[in-house]
Amino acid sequence: MNKPISLVYAAKIEQEDDAFVATFRDLPNVFTQGDNYEEALSNAQEALDLLLLDMANDDIEIADPMPCEAGEISVTVNPDVATLVLLHKDKINLTSAVGTYYFSRSLFNRTTEGT
Repeated sequence: MNKPISLVYAAKIEQEDDAFVATFRDLPNVFTQGDNYEEALSNAQEALDLLLLDMANDDIEIADPMPCEAGEISVTVNPDVATLVLLHKDKINLTSAVGTYYFSRSLFNRTTEGT
């Protein structure tokens, strides 16, 4: 049986004035808010999914999430989004590996020419 694809990011939700603000340690420029804790959490889920989709579509490298620390909560990426993100990460890793292979081969060929 296949286990479901899961991708989880650590978030912090804090009350600031009249709103609850959600931030992600691994994605420092991402934040959202809500009138209450539950709305901030729901908005954080949506913001995370949209950002990761945009990053994957724009071929931007997506760092692996770090485990939660004290005071943080886990925000699980939508499984469909997580699948696309993980495929994107595998594509980048494969592209990098293939590029490294061909670069190494070209160096090897240059050093062995004429011997």
